[in-house]
Amino acid sequence: MLNHLPAHTTPAEAEHLTRRTETPRWLGGSPRNDEAYGLLWRTIFQAIAHQTGARMVLDSSKNSRNTAERTAALIRTTHLPVRIIHLVRDPRAILYATFRGSNRRLEQEGHAPTRRTAMLRVLIGWMMAHATVERTRAAYPHIPVKRIRYEDLTGTPALTLQQIGGFLNIDMQPVINRLHTGAPFEGGHGIGGNRMRRAGAVHIRADRAWEQALPRYAHLLAWATWPLAHRYAYDLAHPNSAPQGAST
Repeated sequence: MLNHLPAHTTPAEAEHLTRRTETPRWLGGSPRNDEAYGLLWRTIFQAIAHQTGARMVLDSSKNSRNTAERTAALIRTTHLPVRIIHLVRDPRAILYATFRGSNRRLEQEGHAPTRRTAMLRVLIGWMMAHATVERTRAAYPHIPVKRIRYEDLTGTPALTLQQIGGFLNIDMQPVINRLHTGAPFEGGHGIGGNRMRRAGAVHIRADRAWEQALPRYAHLLAWATWPLAHRYAYDLAHPNSAPQGAST
């Protein structure tokens, strides 16, 4: 399969092509080459499917600054049947995760904890990532999209997994059965991504520590996300997460 790529394509060239296509022009992206990008990633996905026998390949890339246009680029150039699972989480929980993680690291290094700068940065990232998904959804209305809230995935995991299975037309019952036994999940194979995926066994459980520990000023900062937070059923005036069942 990979023999279909031009013989001169090196990993560095593939990375450069991917970066310049997936980074928005206003964030420093270069003029894109859709034909080469589409060939590269169509070939990679087809090779993965061929090698593993999988009917479906999951791309868990985040919509970060350098990959903001990845989903749209894959839809536009690969001509593969793309489906989007859009995972969202209460922005206040994201703020707390950043606050807690940054402070632990800084305290271990002997520095004073940091707060507002990191929180502002993560708020901007949260808004950009979800705005990109909404823009892609509007630009390609024929592409199926399923929004899943973290609070539903961790609060009613069996039901949420059933919904995902229906959306993807795959049987999630073996996963649900494993969930009922309390057995952990393995992170599986991946390239890059969150380091927690490589930390060993994974259990699905809610982390709601932010509801009691998030500073008041951070609650106020979260109001910057109101338009999208409201769209995703997060009531920023309420100190706790939105009720379960708001995934669409």
